[in-house]
Amino acid sequence: MTPPLDARALDHVRVKAHAKRMGLTLSLPEQFAFLEARGPLHLQAAPGSGKTTLVALKLALIADGWSSTRQGICVLSHTNTATQEIAQRLTGRSQRLLRYPHFIGTIQSFVHTFLSLPALRSQGVTTRAIDDEVYAQQARRLLDLGQFRTLRSYTRRRPDGIQLVTESTYLFEPGERRLQIRVRNLGRESESYRQLLSLKLHLAERGVFRYQDMYAIAARHLHRHTRLGAGLRMRFPFVVIDEMQDTDAIQSDILDTVFGDTAVVQCVGDVNQRIYSASTPVAVSSGFPDQSAMELPTSH
Repeated sequence: MTPPLDARALDHVRVKAHAKRMGLTLSLPEQFAFLEARGPLHLQAAPGSGKTTLVALKLALIADGWSSTRQGICVLSHTNTATQEIAQRLTGRSQRLLRYPHFIGTIQSFVHTFLSLPALRSQGVTTRAIDDEVYAQQARRLLDLGQFRTLRSYTRRRPDGIQLVTESTYLFEPGERRLQIRVRNLGRESESYRQLLSLKLHLAERGVFRYQDMYAIAARHLHRHTRLGAGLRMRFPFVVIDEMQDTDAIQSDILDTVFGDTAVVQCVGDVNQRIYSASTPVAVSSGFPDQSAMELPTSH
């Protein structure tokens, strides 16, 4: 589905007036090129270029012509602050984007809402905490139990032993029957690894997870239920991903699986403003910006 931008919405005088109400000055051909683009794209925007307001303006223009009551626009970013900033700029008729069938939220909240939490509910798991600190506290307590003595002994021989337990994260591999653990220098055939997997399963059955665990659960759910991705593509034919430079490889794979080549996905960001560094456990996706990316080079 091509996002509707009717002739009236594309009138430059009217668009400039709409932009002025948002506090944005439209004077660059690159700004209009982005507003008028209706297919998949990457936009590399300079710091201070008014990117967030420009995204909100585009969403408002599309909302003016959106008539479906079952299909919506999906707007994703990385922080609640970023999504709230976009939402606050939507006024009048464009506030319809804040309600069903549309979705504005973080990538994490999208994964929780449509993938990982439904997956856990289908397994009879009641989620009690999705929080790295809560997980770490409960993992330390479990480590003191006798059934994990081999793992406890192993952690004492490693300078990063406690982190090995408290920061263990689920990993989905299509060839494996169950979720594995992302961990270095610990063989999967070892007793310590088996006990670590058992400890993590114990917490999972209690409904306690790390944030990153939810992506592995979502990936497995998508793999097992291939029609789920098709359903989400039908629900969200047009997708905007803001702050794309901070999308890591795991998030990128899930989004690609969900939206594929069917939905129109427009990615906006600035590689010079990455939040996450190369030292993070999950590599940042290198797919943004692509070679054909549009640019918004002027800072205000």
